[in-house]
Amino acid sequence: MPIMCIIGNPPYSVSSANTGEWINHLMMDYKRDLKERNIQPLSDDYIKFIRFAQHLIEKTGEGIIGVITNNSFLDGLIHRQMRKSMLETFDKIYIIDLHGSTKKKEVTPDGKPDKNVFDIQQGVGITIALKKKGSRSVLAEVHHIDMWGERKAKHAELEKLMLSEMQFKKISPEKPNYFFIPKDFEQQKKYEEGFKVDNFMPINSSGIKTHRDNFVIDIDKLSLENRLKRFFDKSAADEIIRAEMKLKDNRDWSLSDSRKSNSFNAEKVTLCSYRPFDSRFIYYDSCVIDFDRMRVMHNLLKNKENFGLQLCRQFRGKAYQHCLVHNFVSDMCYVSLNTSETGYTMPLYLYPTDQDIDQTRRVNFDPALYAKLQTLATHPDHGTPDELNVFDYLYGVLHSPAYRQTYAEFLKIDFPRIPWPTSPQQFWDIAAKGNQLRQLHLMEPAAIGPTPYPFTGDGDNIINTPRYTDGKIYINAQQYFDNAPEIAWNFYIGGYQPAQKWLKDRKGRTLNFEEVKHYQRIIKVLSETQRIMHTLHMDL
Repeated sequence: MPIMCIIGNPPYSVSSANTGEWINHLMMDYKRDLKERNIQPLSDDYIKFIRFAQHLIEKTGEGIIGVITNNSFLDGLIHRQMRKSMLETFDKIYIIDLHGSTKKKEVTPDGKPDKNVFDIQQGVGITIALKKKGSRSVLAEVHHIDMWGERKAKHAELEKLMLSEMQFKKISPEKPNYFFIPKDFEQQKKYEEGFKVDNFMPINSSGIKTHRDNFVIDIDKLSLENRLKRFFDKSAADEIIRAEMKLKDNRDWSLSDSRKSNSFNAEKVTLCSYRPFDSRFIYYDSCVIDFDRMRVMHNLLKNKENFGLQLCRQFRGKAYQHCLVHNFVSDMCYVSLNTSETGYTMPLYLYPTDQDIDQTRRVNFDPALYAKLQTLATHPDHGTPDELNVFDYLYGVLHSPAYRQTYAEFLKIDFPRIPWPTSPQQFWDIAAKGNQLRQLHLMEPAAIGPTPYPFTGDGDNIINTPRYTDGKIYINAQQYFDNAPEIAWNFYIGGYQPAQKWLKDRKGRTLNFEEVKHYQRIIKVLSETQRIMHTLHMDL
């Protein structure tokens, strides 16, 4: 029977149970020529339903689909072949972007909270796509409109509006990404003259993904060790351990296999850069971690002098703030709030493994790009920059407010491109500020200096109601850090506000002396970061 109309609200499930051979074969059209390491989001059920609907319309030769779905496909980088396929099939595509993502903390253009039309965190959109009979030689027309505000207002607006009456903006999706939302690419030519940071630091990977953080990562080293000792205790049955630790098997991991062939090893306990300024202990062993990224992370294990840069290939918020240096193995969400903003780690130095013939340490820079940058930056007073100077230049550029604002659209799409310095002096000026930021973010004591935020009040040091009021950061009703700048409390790095996140993650815990000192340093680091960033001037 020819199907000409498909409407609905398909399920959103990235861990799809619909894995039949027929639909997986159809999905290859959306995955063709993609070079991403992780294309799992393309297996989401809602995307499979769109592909299924598209197939039915193609088979009939004409028709229309109308679906309300997760809106991540509108501008997701890995969805570019999906969008291209839809453009080649349909004549017209209408996008009503309902926004409402709590993950992105979306607000309306006038700064008010933006609400979802459903009780979900993920942003939502309506897609109406139509195909007329006959072959086509041009891509579909795409019409887009944003809808912001309260849920009731959105419902009321959608109830009364006719498609023909809506003030759509016609957009022209361009290769290679074919975005279904308006983009301002006026600065594209100049931006693309720079070099991609992932080409400059070619050995990189996404951060660690354990699939069981609460089991293998802990603030307290002793608690982690005791938990893992218990896990590997062969005298306890698998099902008892499974129930005690609330562990589940998955495609990549079996509790029974892990316990059977391994035992506790204290050498596996190391530090992990888990969240901004929040290093925790991890039992770093592939027998309990699904994706340990050892190819890259071994360069950052203990006893190795090194640090790395973590940044995102794409981000979904309004402002770019998604990069941070670290000196331990790093979690994939070190700077990103969700998996659509996966953090990638790029170590400065590459250390040989036991199997390598050459046992020398290497710099993780592309030789040709590094040589060109050194030539452009050589200065009569400063000389030729070394790898630390160059790393600091990259770090300074990535923290420049002018750079972030000018190239905001491009930074949402792919790894950042770094502009070549316009003069040696510009290079050294930016590198000097990048050096200050790097040392602050690695929390080097000499860079931080005094922390004039006394911990005040009588109490038990238990965190229960973190809040900021009139220069005071309260951890409970009686105790607070005094003289704290509001900018430090609200400052963002990636998807987090570190001054708030650090306390909230420790709710119910008792702060010890060293943790009080550490939090005072966090306040200073965030305050100084804001100050230094405003001194970073670039001619773009």
